[in-house]
Amino acid sequence: MSISSIPYVVFLLIAGVVHYYLPVKYRNGLLLVLSLVFLGLFDGVTLGIALLSGTISYVAARWMEQVESREKKKPIQFVSISLLVLILCFYKYSGIWGLLLKEPIRLLTPVGLSFYTFQAIGYLVDVGNGRIPAEANYLDWLLSITFFPQFVSGPIARSGRLLEQLHERTVSTDDMVIGLRRYLI
Repeated sequence: MSISSIPYVVFLLIAGVVHYYLPVKYRNGLLLVLSLVFLGLFDGVTLGIALLSGTISYVAARWMEQVESREKKKPIQFVSISLLVLILCFYKYSGIWGLLLKEPIRLLTPVGLSFYTFQAIGYLVDVGNGRIPAEANYLDWLLSITFFPQFVSGPIARSGRLLEQLHERTVSTDDMVIGLRRYLI
């Protein structure tokens, strides 16, 4: 769904209005539900693989945080990043696998696969290197990699920045007007 399409604009406006009037403690939950619905509108595989990638990276990051030495974090980081890359390669290169097996394999690549895979890998690298702490809240982590406005237009950014904003943000009418102007331009 293009960010300039009518359905996206309607989805964004509804999300913005509901988010604005909702009590602060429910806002991330609303954004996660909307983001998952948004992914589900593409197809179930996109939603499922995004949830799988988010779960792999969350569990690995939490595990790495429990380990004291950097040397002991490396195998966890390596295995989790390898799993994410395998998922990416499986879908991106399914045509090549079909040629090797002499059997056509036609898989549609989940929408945004590269986006959330690289988001998750960047997060694992940052946590493994001690740049940011592992996110304690699973739902906030899922929101950070499935956040629908960023999902369709990017950019792939450091996870710490968005996670900080998910934990502490202010929303004002002036900010919404400025954002709407930027969007229209």
